[in-house]
Amino acid sequence: MLEVSHLRKKYGEKVVVDDLNFSIEEPGVYALLGTNGAGKTTSLRMILGMLAKDGGEILWNGKPFEASIMNVGYLAEERGLYPKYSLLDQLIYFASLKKVPKKTAMERIKYWAERLQVEEYIFPPKAAKGKKAKANKADQLSKGNQQKVQLMAALLSEPEFLILDEPLSG
Repeated sequence: MLEVSHLRKKYGEKVVVDDLNFSIEEPGVYALLGTNGAGKTTSLRMILGMLAKDGGEILWNGKPFEASIMNVGYLAEERGLYPKYSLLDQLIYFASLKKVPKKTAMERIKYWAERLQVEEYIFPPKAAKGKKAKANKADQLSKGNQQKVQLMAALLSEPEFLILDEPLSG
């Protein structure tokens, strides 16, 4: 269970999140809705500990929420891929940060690449005899396909809690 109570954030004199309260008691899909600038991303970043809060409490099963020691997946609103490195190498690297063994990571990468229809980018077709297949890099993909690869990265550890910020952008 996630419980957010009296969450607050200010930048100077401007209050951007004021007394946010909610709880999630059952597994499911939940959404924070609001207009541009309403504080949705700021709230998510405070929950994840990426941004200091000015007040309030965030609990997971009655204890302080600590994303650094939990298995949390996060899909950021902004692109978070390295533009000049192969997609497969990046996915293996991101999985290793979550302590996913390479063999397991490869199995999950293959599964999600097929489900999200990005296999050709992660596993480029074999090159002609005597030539090496070129690995695809993030800057070669459309915004939407970059988003799919980032979603894969968020899912590779099979997180118990998954936060998607603007998951449909692109």
